[in-house]
Amino acid sequence: MRGDETALALPPAFPVPRTGDYLRLAGRNLRGLAPTRALAAWGGPARGPARHTWVTTELDALRRIARRHAVTINDVYLAALAGALRQWSLPEWRRPHRPIHALMPISIRTSAEQELMSNFTTGVRLALPCGEPDPGRRLVRVAALTRRLKRGGGLGVVERRHLALAELSPGASQRFLAHVASSGARTREVALVASNPGSLRCRLAVAGRPVTGLVGLPPLFVGRQHLSVGLFGYGEHARVTFTASASVPRQETLADLWLAELGELAELAARGSRR
Repeated sequence: MRGDETALALPPAFPVPRTGDYLRLAGRNLRGLAPTRALAAWGGPARGPARHTWVTTELDALRRIARRHAVTINDVYLAALAGALRQWSLPEWRRPHRPIHALMPISIRTSAEQELMSNFTTGVRLALPCGEPDPGRRLVRVAALTRRLKRGGGLGVVERRHLALAELSPGASQRFLAHVASSGARTREVALVASNPGSLRCRLAVAGRPVTGLVGLPPLFVGRQHLSVGLFGYGEHARVTFTASASVPRQETLADLWLAELGELAELAARGSRR
């Protein structure tokens, strides 16, 4: 959930959490107790193997939209995701209903740990404004939510102190770690996972030949999750991948719907620049 910079810049260290950080985390956890909305469009419990679809866009297109609306690339990604899910399940949004929630992973890894094979992440629950019919207002609502989450700083510092150290400790409770690891699969709490690992800073090569493109595949708890989405950047391009259980109807249309929503936001930005 970093700013307009799409490359992953890891901090050298995390500060010691303060009282306010613990209070904010407790508040987020309490709000997360309310169940998310279950869509009829999911087609019932998740079944079958994972299916992957993706679309490609230019990173500069995301940057232009973000700059014009004074938001982050992450906000643009999430707003387009909310719009895509709305169009995919449109009959369910004819009247106001409670939102569906996405689990957004955030990094709690330091720069010295970038080569370590471990999961240094936690997550926050985001209400996706699928009930809002206007793309511009959806973006405003997403940006307001992410700003509120980041207000006061300290996002992830409590988890860094207690969760990451527990992962490295041989005495950590297996029940505790299993509960944390399964957070994205608890579909009563979150309808999907929406990740944004950022862009690779370096160029890759295989057998001496340059890699011209990468497609990231967000993980899915097969048989438990309906959907996991990821934004991945490499070079001048960004790819958004949708990983869905085979039982989810019309899951192959979601990537194109996301790209269409991005086009709507780009058109809004262009109209604004011509005023």
